[in-house]
This record gives sequence, C-alpha cells and structure tokens, in this order.
Amino acid sequence: MSSWLAKHGQTERRYSTKVWAFSQINRLPETVGYNVAYALLAVAIARSRLDLGLEIESLIQISATFSAAMLTKMQASVADVLHDYAVDKENPEKQQNATAVDEIGYESAHTILVIELTAGLFLWMWVSLQTSSLLFATVGALFSISGFVYSYPPRIKERGILNHLVTTGTDVGFVVLPLVILAGDPSVEYAATALGVIFLYTFGYHTLHQAADTYYDRQAGIRTFTQNLGVSASILLSAICTAMAGVGAGILHALGGAFAMFLVAGRYVWLYYRVREQTEKEQTDITAQRFNTAYVATFLNAAFALSLLI
Repeated sequence: MSSWLAKHGQTERRYSTKVWAFSQINRLPETVGYNVAYALLAVAIARSRLDLGLEIESLIQISATFSAAMLTKMQASVADVLHDYAVDKENPEKQQNATAVDEIGYESAHTILVIELTAGLFLWMWVSLQTSSLLFATVGALFSISGFVYSYPPRIKERGILNHLVTTGTDVGFVVLPLVILAGDPSVEYAATALGVIFLYTFGYHTLHQAADTYYDRQAGIRTFTQNLGVSASILLSAICTAMAGVGAGILHALGGAFAMFLVAGRYVWLYYRVREQTEKEQTDITAQRFNTAYVATFLNAAFALSLLI
C-alpha cells in the first residue's frame, strides 16, 4: 500500500508540474485576469448602463471571440518563451520560463504553439461565418502574424517604441474592439474615447513591464525601447500616459476608473523617485520587484469597466 501511495504521489507531482509548466509558457497567471477584465470592459463600453442583457447568440460569439483572442495571445507567448529561452535562463525574474520549457520539452512546446495557433484561427473564422463579416477572420490573421513576429524576424520586440505601439494596439484593436462590436452599438465618439483611455494606460504598463527587463535584455544583446530611453525615464513616461488616461476617464464621467488611473500613475511616480539615482541593474531589479503587470492591468481594466457601469 505504501508503495502504491508513493507512486501515486509521484504521478500527481509530475502532473502538477506539467500543468504549472504549461501555464507558465502560456503566461496564464500573468494574462488571464486582465484579459477577462478586458472582456468586461468591452461589454461596459458597448452596452448602456440600464441595458446589460445580451442574447444567447451574442454571448456565444463573444465567448468564442474571447477564446480566439486568448489562444492567439497564448501562441505568441509560447513563441516568445521559445525564442528567448537562453536569455531567460540568465534573467532571475524570468528563469521560470526556461525551467517550464525544460519541463514541457522543446519540441512539445512547439507542438502546443501550433495547436493554439490553429485553434485560434479556427475560432476567428467561425465568428466571421456566424456574423457574415470578414472583419473577425482578418483580425485573427493579423493578430496571429503580429504575435509571432513579435519574437521572430522582423522581431518587433526589438523595434523600439514600435514594440509598445504594436502590443498596445493588439490589446485594444484585436481584443477589446472586436468584443465591443459584438456586444453592442455604442456611439463612435464614446467608443473612441474609451478605447483611447485604454490605449494610454495599457501603453504605460507595457512600457513598465519592459523596463523591468532592461538590464538583463542589454546583457543578452536584446535591444529595447527602455534601454534607449532609460529605466527611470520609461517609468516616468508610463506615469504620464496613465495620468492622461485618468483625464480621459474623467471626461467619460468614469470617476472610479479615473481615480484608479491617477492612483497607479502616482505609484509609478513614486517608483521613478525610488530608482532614478540607482544603477541600471538596480533600477531593473527594483522595478521588477515593485511592479506586477497582472495586478496593475487587472486593477485598471476592472476599475474602468465598473465605473462605466455605475
């Protein structure tokens, strides 16, 4: 009996380790929360405060589109982890990515990438067929391409500010906007303002996320926007963008969202003063320790969505 229990325990540990590794290479702990909040935000933009009801058909299409977006993001994450495997081994904040690839297996990780890419494209095409619109299939194709070339040639990741414009534009244009279109029919001016707000604070946290890798990217020979701008200046830019988003949220009378954005901008300013006189390595390490993309992005998305509904 004790032998059986020992083997059973080993099997459970191996299984849990595989699950952890799969989750890690797809960056699910980091991305699921704020992407779910993106979906809530899209519905909040599209529907009036007094009419939140969605027909079953719309809910199915929204769910399929969200699943397609997540699968497309997941394959991009796997591609990035595979390409930067050697670099991640040297970065103490990202060593778990390389460890996860080792656990899954390099070839198996490639297989996961292909499956996710294929499944995502299938769902994008299905939504296009259901809505009789090529928009969603086109979005899926462009999303998949941009996700892959983020890490592989022409490697958008190393194209300066274009990196952040593309990653931010992907979140707003390929995740939130398609869901807004499916969820309702808001005025163009209202939707454009709301999407502009999202773009600003999303650009902020994407920039700060890269700032937390600056020193280790430089050591690995990876050229990034935050290296050219500097860690402290990148943090200050993030603060300015987030504060501007707060002004936009105020224009929409989303006061809870505006407060959240000003609060986060203030936190960024505090971080700027905390690191500005440190070496680049110290700035990078402190930023990585004091900033968590998952928490900040989920907080901002959820606060903005709820304030649009109240």
